[in-house]
Amino acid sequence: MLLPTELLVATNARNSSLFDMYRCSNIDTAELTLDTINPGDVIAWGVDPTTFKVRQALARNQTDSSTIIRIRDTKNTTEWRDLYHYPYGELGNFLAFCDDGASCWITSSRGRDTTALLRLNITTKECITETTPIYDERCDIGEVVLNKNSRSVSMASFHYEKRELMFFDSVMKRHFKILLQQGPVQTLGEIKVLSKTRDETLWLVSYEASDAPPILLFTMARDGLRLVAYLTRPNSSRSHCAKTKYPLVLLVHGGPWERDYFGFHSIVQWLSNRGYAVLQVNYRGSSGYGKQFLLKGDGQWGVGSMQQDLTDSVQWCIDTGITWRDTVCIFGASYGGYACLSGLAFTPDLFKCGVAINGPSNVKRLIDSIPTYWQPLRNTMIRRIGPVNKDEDLNRKISPYYHLDKIVAPLFLAQGANDPRVRRNETERIVSAMNSHNANVEYVLYPNEGHSILRPSNREDLFERIELFLAQHMPVRNE
Repeated sequence: MLLPTELLVATNARNSSLFDMYRCSNIDTAELTLDTINPGDVIAWGVDPTTFKVRQALARNQTDSSTIIRIRDTKNTTEWRDLYHYPYGELGNFLAFCDDGASCWITSSRGRDTTALLRLNITTKECITETTPIYDERCDIGEVVLNKNSRSVSMASFHYEKRELMFFDSVMKRHFKILLQQGPVQTLGEIKVLSKTRDETLWLVSYEASDAPPILLFTMARDGLRLVAYLTRPNSSRSHCAKTKYPLVLLVHGGPWERDYFGFHSIVQWLSNRGYAVLQVNYRGSSGYGKQFLLKGDGQWGVGSMQQDLTDSVQWCIDTGITWRDTVCIFGASYGGYACLSGLAFTPDLFKCGVAINGPSNVKRLIDSIPTYWQPLRNTMIRRIGPVNKDEDLNRKISPYYHLDKIVAPLFLAQGANDPRVRRNETERIVSAMNSHNANVEYVLYPNEGHSILRPSNREDLFERIELFLAQHMPVRNE
């Protein structure tokens, strides 16, 4: 089997705020040669797999936060031209050039709420009407698999509640049916192809089988917005779950422009194994549910409806008998850590304790400390969060740092010393301020970590500490 002899690498070696594309023509020496210079606004690059040339770029307009797909028409030209424009709020991306050389696949929400897969004429910049757009009105399109030779669509996935597959190739569908017959799962959506050999004769496949899958919930926000959520209970309670209460951990996903999925989650299973029910909520502003759901999160950090969605979902769990009123922990990393601090500061009576990992507490300081390589995204973040860089009153309103005196619940804080987004001194300001009014705060610093705690020894230490923290402040109890 032939091994790759060339690599294309994106690196900010020339300019710390921009990623250029470099070519490595000898993987033994690893020598890099500048291939494509970033003009200043490109946030992602794309490569034509048939020629192994950089032919596509995704650019962000710093004035209006719109996004532009740019392409090179041939492998030899150095000229770029704009192909497709996404005004702020529209979603989508470039996927691949088609085999005819005259069209390409993109995803876009223009003209609808959720993203669809479209075929675009690269000369006229118009959608090819003979190709029906592929989309789901409930959620954005997910994974798209193209035929290796024809570049036609073989399969697409959608994940509203659970992962669902849509097939456009009878051979691909037959392969998945064989995988279903041979594997331990019940549905095609629980099968994922992780990798293939070049000739596609050998596949690496993942099966997500579970004897205790999460329960799908639809919680309702105070303004009537329907939220997709997942509840995982300790396995022993599955047979009589309607009659059993457990202490609840609200596990808030980061981003916040990401989402939780139905499926295996290591932290969820760990908490469940220790006797806790775990609630994951796709609050407004989460990705994957169309542009309107995402836009509903704009300007809603801290005391706004993003945080209220979490509050309302916890209240629903209390009202329906899933947990007790005094046994709820809020737990998260990154934005989830911010949500933890916000929950303890702005709704202090709701949570028994909180766990925040690398969570920002001062939103303006978060914006000010954005790494140089995030600068093309800075204006978009301000537009989504609010003008905290100019409006000090807004920053004080939504930043938990200015409301630490309201936190009465025990708080566990973890921090990576080398985090470029949430700086160490910001977290240590929280610790100092809380210690000054004798609050219950526990703090651990990992000197060799960044924005995520990744080293196995550190993760083991971290979760041992969290387990002891939860056992002390929210022990598992039976009815």
